[in-house]
Amino acid sequence: MKMVGERVKYFRGIAASKGYAIGKVQSIQNMGYGALVQKGCDPQTEYRRILKAKDKAIEQLQQVYKDVFTNLGEEYAVFFQIHIAMLEDTDYLEEISQCLVNERVNAEYAVWKISCNFYEQLSAIDNEYMRARGGDIIDISNRLLSCLNPAYALKRRIYNKETILVANILTPSEAVRIRRNNILGVITEHGSKSAHSSIIARMMGVPMVVGVGKAYAELVNTQELIIDGFSGDVVAEPDETVRKKYLVKKARDENSWQDLKAAAALETLTLDGTRMAVTASIGSLENLQDALDSGAIGVGLFRSEFLYLKNEGPPSEEEQFQVYRTLAEKMTGRRVVIRTVDISAMDHRIPFLHTKSEINPALGYRGIRLSLGHKELLVTQLRAALRASVYGRIAVMFPMLTTMMEIRQLKQIVRNVKEDLRREGIPFAENMEIGLMIETPAAALISDMIVEEADFFCLGMNDFTQYVLAADPSNPLVSGLYDVKHPAVLRLLKLTVENAKKKGLWVILCGNSASDLSLLPFFLAIGVDELSVNPADILDVRNAVTGTMLPDDKQKIIREFCQE
Repeated sequence: MKMVGERVKYFRGIAASKGYAIGKVQSIQNMGYGALVQKGCDPQTEYRRILKAKDKAIEQLQQVYKDVFTNLGEEYAVFFQIHIAMLEDTDYLEEISQCLVNERVNAEYAVWKISCNFYEQLSAIDNEYMRARGGDIIDISNRLLSCLNPAYALKRRIYNKETILVANILTPSEAVRIRRNNILGVITEHGSKSAHSSIIARMMGVPMVVGVGKAYAELVNTQELIIDGFSGDVVAEPDETVRKKYLVKKARDENSWQDLKAAAALETLTLDGTRMAVTASIGSLENLQDALDSGAIGVGLFRSEFLYLKNEGPPSEEEQFQVYRTLAEKMTGRRVVIRTVDISAMDHRIPFLHTKSEINPALGYRGIRLSLGHKELLVTQLRAALRASVYGRIAVMFPMLTTMMEIRQLKQIVRNVKEDLRREGIPFAENMEIGLMIETPAAALISDMIVEEADFFCLGMNDFTQYVLAADPSNPLVSGLYDVKHPAVLRLLKLTVENAKKKGLWVILCGNSASDLSLLPFFLAIGVDELSVNPADILDVRNAVTGTMLPDDKQKIIREFCQE
């Protein structure tokens, strides 16, 4: 820390999300307030209270999952799948039970104490990913406490508009409310760039500095702060000179952003002339404006699941048609790729499907498997997409493929739907593109066969990675094995793209790794044509592409990444 004049102070944390923010302070605290202890409680009675609160918390998280899926996307909703898994973790519940038996305390105190213990244990682990899960422990503990006793849900959870949030820890549940409450920026005492709350802040474009440590005690009592999300600097009580300096920086950053947006209409080319399309991955019409504002040249992945999550019954053909037509018209001739509904691990709770719980839903009845089992849903969706195709450039792709039989069945259904529309005199684009999602090792290994059945491939890297490595990123016990840069993942990706290129297929890559700039040279070298990313990442990815120079020997890059 260094002092400037009498009041201005500078602190340094870890830059977790880029940008500048200047505003008044609002502080919140998680777990620091503790829980009141009551002695002499009956352990069995208190444990029954905990189990009841756990069920209520899981019910809440299922709704949070649906809301986040709709408003932010699948890759952020999965954080709350992790929370459900943590609440159901036997070690966590067993520790709480032992505390109740050994100390004969009330449920609230046991939850608070054990959660703090777990948080401290995670904080001491020499693994950034596991340390970053501390915020998740606090989040589920807060939720469990509020379900046990509503008084705990009232602790400092009303946010003031246009303030800078200063917290000891920012939980994912709070992070998803940042934009809705118009929070200008966030500073935390603890945390890391890998925390789920930091990932959410970056997606929203909200400046964030984490890990300010002891400075937190002073910052919570500050009237006004400046955040530098590029350097990690925090300025407390800025005077007019300092404020003007950062206002200039903020304006310059915003102007650079506008320049990038203005260039979005141009082709995205590397310095050596290699073209890379950068499109948006979105999960609702609400996200469409974000994509347009970020200069997306198309929608590389439109997740249609929100239509199935929001109602008690399945979406009608007309409801879907209106959504797809709006997409096509708003994108004014730019391609919109609609993924047919991909019901995943959490979504079996959709009541109208009447599906049963599965021991391993990630390897179960999901994606196109479920669609082929409920053909009426698939036919309705295809009819809506084909009808909308005359209003723009609509494409459809099928997820979770593993066999040629599935593909042939799907192509026949498409032909049947087209014939029905012709017979009814309903117009549609005869040449609507059909894409195949490559997410399983099986699909990748027969990619040389299925190229004949597709207009384009889309590599869904989130599932692709977890299936290649047999590591579920939502399972804290094995999530450390999930590595998008593992040579097995990259070698199989390379093989798939090579097979697609032999037949001249367009190749889209989506998922979290699509915006991983460290992988950009590899994607360019193997011939990926399009990166579909979150709208908040579009301009950064475009900027990185235009600043990249590929060497003449692209194979050298490929060998280095694949460790060949």
